Amino acid sequence: MPTTPNTDAYMILGYIAIITILSIYLVSLLLRFRTAHKDIQALSDE
Repeated sequence: MPTTPNTDAYMILGYIAIITILSIYLVSLLLRFRTAHKDIQALSDE
């Protein structure tokens, strides 16, 4: 019976990719929220 290949490196790279993508998405949401909040404030001041 053949031995199972060691794929730990691929698992770690996968987790790094997921964390990176989610971090970029969360930063994008934060920036959009800030911009929307500033727009709402500017519209309510007028």
